[in-house]
Amino acid sequence: MLYIFKLISFIILFRLLILKKTLGYNDSKVRISMIGDILMHQLATRGSFISNSTYNFDFMFEKFNIDIKNFDINIVNLEILLCANKFNITYFPRFSNRFEIADSLVNFGYNVILKATNHAYDYEQEGIQIELEEWKQKYPDIQVTGAYLTKKDSEKITYITKKGVKIAIINFTLFSNRKIPLNNLYIINYDRKFTRIKNNILKAKKGGAEYIIVCIHWGKEYSNKTNIRQKKLVKLFYKLGVDLVIGTHPHVIQPVEWYKEEDNDRKMLVFYSLGNFINATNNVGEGFYRVFCDGMAYIEIERNEKTKKIETKIGKFVPLITHIEKDKDMVQTYLVKDYSPELAKENRIVTRTDSSYNYEIMINYFKKLITINHYQPWY
Repeated sequence: MLYIFKLISFIILFRLLILKKTLGYNDSKVRISMIGDILMHQLATRGSFISNSTYNFDFMFEKFNIDIKNFDINIVNLEILLCANKFNITYFPRFSNRFEIADSLVNFGYNVILKATNHAYDYEQEGIQIELEEWKQKYPDIQVTGAYLTKKDSEKITYITKKGVKIAIINFTLFSNRKIPLNNLYIINYDRKFTRIKNNILKAKKGGAEYIIVCIHWGKEYSNKTNIRQKKLVKLFYKLGVDLVIGTHPHVIQPVEWYKEEDNDRKMLVFYSLGNFINATNNVGEGFYRVFCDGMAYIEIERNEKTKKIETKIGKFVPLITHIEKDKDMVQTYLVKDYSPELAKENRIVTRTDSSYNYEIMINYFKKLITINHYQPWY
């Protein structure tokens, strides 16, 4: 009887291992995802109202048909401050919203929160402190980086170790909408001269990071083209040994590339901009449909058995589309693979933002900017 039980257990375990291999879930691979800006404009926030004091932002992910909890590291760029318990809910140009947004992000599976953006100082030191203290109290195990409570905190590198790989995540912004006093510069990773960015990368390497990710708020708003400063920084990152660069801020997507230089075989993966994840901008006119065409970065890294170095094996751009329901105030984001021409016709982008928008234009837009080597219409 014991023999039969052991045999059955072995068969079940064997089948599970085969299924795991078939699905591509190799335990030695570290899977990383990132989405772009969470920008809760007024229309995007309305779907959260339950009562005057009750909010729920889970609706943001109801159509986002992917289980990111299967991945190891999930990064999100939280462009707004969550300090509405002091400053109420406010929208552009100074964003403040409810901490319930954090609840929804964590519940869905995000475990790295980026705070270095041009809006990080919208409510100055107090706004940042209110949000960070609540993160610390409610979700101490979630990595919140790019903004800090103390100078000592700002001097630490954010490390995450997954499957034996020590990964550094460095988050900086090149912009701030409000002037940050010199004595408060530690509060946000803000750097226009690239000095602090460079020092953090070097510190991460010295601290034993085997894989370095730089999440950078850069580029020109509403431009699909990369600019000189972005290209200059890419060269610097490559020289310093960065492995992966993921950009935000332009509010539209920009290309993806494997960057390398002639005298070096090493490749660095660069997502120049993922655009937004959720937004409902008031900008209107031809071409503004682009702010609703977004991306998720999907990356797999693994240790090379011969060299023992960590390498980027897969780097894919997963296209997303933000949908505004025609007959009610609900803003949600879909994987493009789950979207349809019929839904596109019903998207309020057409009547509210840009009459040129349709399904075919959206698909062609993605294919024009993202090469087939990086384009991943499904997961």
